[in-house]
Parts: sequence; C-alpha cells; structure tokens
Amino acid sequence: MIYCDSMMQYPNMNMMLPQQIDASQMPGMMPTMNMMGGMMPNMIDQNMMMVNQQQPMLLNNQPIFFSSGLLLPPIPGEQAPLRREKPKGCRTVSVGGLPKTASIDVVGEIFQRFGAIDDVKSPRIGVYLVRYARPESVEQAFALSGFRLKYHDQNENEATPLFLDYALNQDDRTEYEKAQRRREPTPPRVEPFNQSNLSTIAEQIKSEDKFAASAHTLAYWLERGECNKKNANVFYSLIQASNNQIRRLFNEKMQLDEEYQTLKTQIKEKFSHVIHQFEQVAKILSAAKHQRVSDHFTKQQRRNIEMWLKMTEELENIREEYNATFDEDEEKVDKPGKNMVPLEKYEELRMENENLTYELEGYKNEAHLAKSEAERKFEKFKAHFIAENALKNNNQTFPPLPPPPKVPDILQKPMPPPPTPDDNKVVTSGPAVPPSEAKLISILTAFLMVHPLGASLDYLVSYVRSMTPNVTHGTVLDILQKYSDVFLCQTRGVGATIEHRWTYVTFDIIKTEII
Repeated sequence: MIYCDSMMQYPNMNMMLPQQIDASQMPGMMPTMNMMGGMMPNMIDQNMMMVNQQQPMLLNNQPIFFSSGLLLPPIPGEQAPLRREKPKGCRTVSVGGLPKTASIDVVGEIFQRFGAIDDVKSPRIGVYLVRYARPESVEQAFALSGFRLKYHDQNENEATPLFLDYALNQDDRTEYEKAQRRREPTPPRVEPFNQSNLSTIAEQIKSEDKFAASAHTLAYWLERGECNKKNANVFYSLIQASNNQIRRLFNEKMQLDEEYQTLKTQIKEKFSHVIHQFEQVAKILSAAKHQRVSDHFTKQQRRNIEMWLKMTEELENIREEYNATFDEDEEKVDKPGKNMVPLEKYEELRMENENLTYELEGYKNEAHLAKSEAERKFEKFKAHFIAENALKNNNQTFPPLPPPPKVPDILQKPMPPPPTPDDNKVVTSGPAVPPSEAKLISILTAFLMVHPLGASLDYLVSYVRSMTPNVTHGTVLDILQKYSDVFLCQTRGVGATIEHRWTYVTFDIIKTEII
C-alpha cells in the first residue's frame, strides 16, 4: 500500500485542529502549512507547498487529531525508552504500543505528516512497520515517541503510549548497498580512426541531433594526433563545422533565458497571490477579535481565534522573503550590465583579435632578432675599438720626463755604501719582441679581455684575419704557445663535448706574485 502527502488520501483530515503544530517551532516549513487543516484548505496551491525534509519536525505539547481519534502529549517526566543504533540506509520505523483495533490506514494517516510513505506492514498485533520514501523522514517521525493514542469512544486513561524505534529492514539494507556500489557513468564510446569513421563523423558533426555524440570522438582524434598533412583539410572542415554550432547554442541559450523569465514571472504572481490571501485571512481574524463579535463565541473558540491570529504574524516574514527574492532580481535587471553585441559582430571582433595577436607575435620575433644583431655588432665594434687603442699605445712616444728638483744639502741623503763586486754586473733585458708578433699579441689581448671566459682557436683566427688577412692558423697558435705568461689554454667538457679555450692570464699572474 502506497501513501502520499496529499489530503485526498484521507478526506477526514479536515477535522484536524490547527493547534497540533506550532509554526514557530518548525524551521524550514512555511507558516501556511499550519492552516491546511479545517481552516483554509484551498488557500494555497499545491505547487507552492514546500517542506524542508532535512529539518526534524518539532511538536509542542498539544493534542494531535486524526480521523478516528487523537494523540495526547506524553506524560511529563516520563523517559522515552532507549533505541537501537540506526542501521545504514534505514527508512523504516517500528511503531509499538498500538491497540488491537488499530489499522494500517490509521497508522498511515498518523505518520504521513512526516513524509511520503512507501508501505505500512503489521508483522504482529500492536506492532507496525512504516517505511518512508526518504531516510530523513525517519528522524522526524520520532517526534511522536511517547504520544498516547486515544479513540473518540475511549477515555483518556485508556490511551496507549507509542514506542518508536529503528527497524531492521532487508530492503533498506539492499538499496543502501546498491547505492554504495553505484559506479560512475561510463564515458562515451570513441570510434577507431579510419576513413569510413572519418566520413561518418563528418556527416554527424553537422547535425544538431548527433553533434553531441560525435564531438567526443573528434576531440579524441585531435588529441591523439590523427591529423596529418594528408587529411588536414578534412579535419579543418570538421573543426569549422563544430564552430558553426555556436550560433545554434546561442539561440538555445536565449530561448532558455526567455523560458526562465516566464517561469519566474509566474512564480512571482503566485507568490503575490498567496500573500494577498494571507492578508485577507489576517483581516478576517482581526475583525473576529473585536469585542462586539468575540462576545458571541465560547471561551475555547476565542482562544482558537487568538492562536490563529498569532500565526498570521508570520506574514511579515513572508513579505520580507518575497521582497528579498524578487526585488533583488529587479535591481539586477535595472543595473547596466555588460554591453551585448550581435553574434556576427562578435565573430568579426574575434577574428580581428586573432589576427592582431598573430601580428604582435611576428613583431616580437622581429624585435628579438634586431636586438640580437645589434648586440653582435656592438661586441664586434667594441673589440675593434680596444684593438685600435692598443696599437696606438704601442707606437706612441712619450716626451722625456723633467729632471727631479734639487734637494737642499741639509736634506740630502747620506752617501751610499761603496760598491760591491756584484754591482759591476750588467743587467740586460729579455730579447726584443718583433713588431709583427707585438701586433698579434695586442690584437689577441684586446679580444680576450672582451671575452673573459675565453675563446676557441678558430674563433681567434677568424677575428685576427678580419684585421690582418695574411695571418695563418699556425702563426696564431705559435704566438699563443710561445707567450705562456700572457695566454693560457684551458680544456673543458668530456668526451665528444671536449673544447679548448684560450684565455688572457697576465693580470692573474701579477695578482698571484703580489700576494
């Protein structure tokens, strides 16, 4: 037997008094839900009734009426019995303490207020198993634990308390395990690449209905590198056909926006209609509270009217919710958003942006090449300049130094000691450097000073030949090997990458001697 929340299942539910549930103690439920029974059953459209099933339902100590009786609140100070540990995926509540005259319809009528019921069974007399459609409803149903069931033809002392506990249901466990084993969705099938499938994809990619199924295969082929020079034109046509789908997608998106705005307008109108009816009910209850009217009612009737009028205080909260939901949307519409352009203009601007990007990359490459060429020419000019200055300094004759000033006799130093036999030895300088070798030494020195990390023999020969074309490879090598106190050959690398570099070491030798 299947139970639902609709009042059509139990036509006598209109006999329920509204004091059974206090709206202030029910988070997540609209206040209008408390007026469904007997007060204004047709006030709210069924599509507007929303109950948050995630929040447990709290009941105050007021009787709860149903078609054939009522539930009295628990006896104060009585402790509820302990429950077993909640089984995984439990959606069934075990209800005990019911009288023998209780029926499945009565149990379904009592417990359907907490959510949709899939089934109600009675394994034995006085015990019923209520299986809900959602696990959240189980926790809410425990709000009736301790309530006492009493039929209309019974006295209050004959009421029997209800005992609720989690039920061990094999169906709940099976569905829970099945949900845990649920696998992720299988990815779409990718067709193997061949000429036949390529032709098929070329036809499907142009179709609006089959585009989604074929797009995954095309993307996979491109990522795997199936595109080559032979079929490049075919792949380009497929890519172009995929791009043509953008216009269709834009139109569908605009259509969805229009439908969304239409639905939102309809919901706004229904919400406004609900608020208007709320205001009418509040006006009726306020008029019934006047003394010239309330004097004709009994004490219990006046108490009910006061409680109903208190429930209409939630009208302000509903108005605030309405304003917060729809006024913010209107403000967003009124605010100027981004400038919208037609699709043709968008495509034109996109192509222009791509062309400008390519031109910018080309200009960057040209600027990089020009910079490298300028740096190379500057290095060459600097080497020439240093070499020319070195040659000029070698040929320059300096004027004789002036004689030292005469020192007074008083300040003259004492006479030197008599000469020793070693003083008669003549100190002669080393052999004179030929002019051709001096020129080569100066050129090589200037070049290696600009290149502190050294240079290969071929590099040195090419540079010297740019200034003195008649110099041979062997001549430069002889000069470098002959003057070992000026030039030093260093070997770098291992195996096939071994390299010989010549460096200028005169300054390093002088620093070593000073230290």
